[in-house]
Amino acid sequence: MIRFAARFQPDVIILPGDNGVILPETLARLKREHGATLVYGCGTSPVVFSRPIERAAAPLYDLVVANDFYHAVQWRELGAPRAEVLPMAAIDPAFHRPYDLSDDERARYACEVAVVGTLVPQRLYSERVAALEALRGFDLGLWSVHEVPPSLRPFYRGAALGEQMLRITRAATITVNPHGDFMRWGGNMRLFEACGVGAFQIADDRPGIAGWFTVGEHLVTYRDPAHLRELVAYYLAHDDERARIAEAGRAHVHAHHTYDQRMARLLALVGEIRSVAK
Repeated sequence: MIRFAARFQPDVIILPGDNGVILPETLARLKREHGATLVYGCGTSPVVFSRPIERAAAPLYDLVVANDFYHAVQWRELGAPRAEVLPMAAIDPAFHRPYDLSDDERARYACEVAVVGTLVPQRLYSERVAALEALRGFDLGLWSVHEVPPSLRPFYRGAALGEQMLRITRAATITVNPHGDFMRWGGNMRLFEACGVGAFQIADDRPGIAGWFTVGEHLVTYRDPAHLRELVAYYLAHDDERARIAEAGRAHVHAHHTYDQRMARLLALVGEIRSVAK
């Protein structure tokens, strides 16, 4: 990396989260030798998930961008001089789109309520598990690459990633999106991706959602498991409302939450930092 930087002479170095190989000493040398602005993008809580070398390097990051407001605060507490809420999650219009499903896919993935995501360990996903346990009276389909709690195993349908995950989301009547316990503000990947494929989404009522979406127009939010159960029953019985909200959500993220737009905002932030540094 040091040899490549010597040839390339970078102005800006952008690092994705979950860095487990680039030491703080390396980053400090790159900044010292090239005057590069160092940007770190992280979609998870540094308190819960980050590695020691990530935390040790926090004072070196000129900018950290985080999905969740509270994650940004945590990076500041670790020593990052600036942290901004800019979700790493977004949509690629060529990939996150309403898929045409085959008859076989519709038969295989069809369910009233679908959830694709992690459910263990309990200490990190207790609210998600409680929400899904409240939906056991519905036709519930769960897909996860990890273990599933015993209470939800009867609804487990296997692992799903990538395009298969999006096709499952598209096939379900309703997709439910409870954030992990460690995301108190909100902004996980499914929040944007589910709308991107034209799915009707019910998410938990995290404060950040209202900053990215108009609740009731682009998606629906629930307060607690009992409220979620009421909303699922209501929208299963109201096809027109469900379709209208799903289409509005799709149009919204394709207009306002693409990866191109995220990068444009990131570069604007970098420009602010570099202009002040001069």
